[in-house]
Amino acid sequence: MDQDGNPIRGGINDLRMGTVDKNQNCETCKSNFTDCPGHPGYIELAKPMYHIGFIEECRKILKCVCFNCSKLLIDENDSKYKAARNTKNPKKRQNLMYKLCSTQKTCRISSSDDVTDSTSMQSGKIASHGGCGQDQPKYKKDSKDPLKIMMEFKESQEDVPDKNRALAAEECLKIFKKISSDDCEALGFDPLRTRPDWMILTVLLVCPPPVRPSVSVDASLRSEDDLTFQYIQILKANVQLKNQESKGAPGHLINDTAYLLQFYVATLMNNEISTATNQQRSGRPIKAISARLKGKEGRLRGNLMGKRVDFSARTVITPDPNLSLDELGVPLSIAINMTFPEVVTPLNIDYLRKLIENGPTEWPGAKYIVRDDGIRIDLRYLK
Repeated sequence: MDQDGNPIRGGINDLRMGTVDKNQNCETCKSNFTDCPGHPGYIELAKPMYHIGFIEECRKILKCVCFNCSKLLIDENDSKYKAARNTKNPKKRQNLMYKLCSTQKTCRISSSDDVTDSTSMQSGKIASHGGCGQDQPKYKKDSKDPLKIMMEFKESQEDVPDKNRALAAEECLKIFKKISSDDCEALGFDPLRTRPDWMILTVLLVCPPPVRPSVSVDASLRSEDDLTFQYIQILKANVQLKNQESKGAPGHLINDTAYLLQFYVATLMNNEISTATNQQRSGRPIKAISARLKGKEGRLRGNLMGKRVDFSARTVITPDPNLSLDELGVPLSIAINMTFPEVVTPLNIDYLRKLIENGPTEWPGAKYIVRDDGIRIDLRYLK
């Protein structure tokens, strides 16, 4: 907010995204706070970040392609490759490719006769198959940190200074961007609609204010939503990382800030990823986007599917020797409150008269009389 209390342009409550204030209008659709549905914004991240929902999928794809040249690790002339490539179901195709490629320890150069001598292999010439012949690292989960993909190189690889380290999202993005469209299809992707590099975040979507409205505590104070609080932390870490990179800060400082930004981006989406949860100042864990959607109290089951209806009740069902097989026992309190509309005819008029005499407090009884002209008479207020 500026000095006058108005949202800053480019800030987390930019009026172009919509408003929750009665005195202001949305700058995009010019509507007031009741009519504006909200318009999503975005934050350009200083460094690419892993999406917590796709980190396991990223590790799976990394095991299928070369670390150096991004080619599939299996020879295209292999009969098993051809069988897997012809599988129509994309998910099954990806699983078959993963089984074939994850066991390969080096990038294949070629199965043809155009590269035979060892000098060509060492020089890394691209042959007809397109591989480079380099040894591949092992990709592992970090047992303590689910936000990292660990790489382990062979001791014999002298050109690699750090044999065991975490793979940055920036490096992962470079590997994925070099994957060809044909290899994308082999891995179960549709290159026109989805690519592996789209799983890495370079821009973060920002929910509009109507999705995360702030609540007025009194005339001067407003209590912000958990998502707004989280977006503010992401913005601060992002600006800090940009400043450090522009000023040429030491590498360890940049890595620490980048990891902090990665933690904030991940806990915005899911705050139950590990024992380390993001918290408000009071110590209460932040309610992330996934927590708002899933579970009994979430958007789907709690808000969209949960309905209150008339003529329904819940009770315990128990076996009873006094009931027939096609009968169901209902407690008396429920039976008195449950109503069923019955039309008066010459055949049932005597039975319905008895129900009206019993009234709404006895069973079997009646609660209302509805006349032909639509007037309803409540029997609770009649003698």
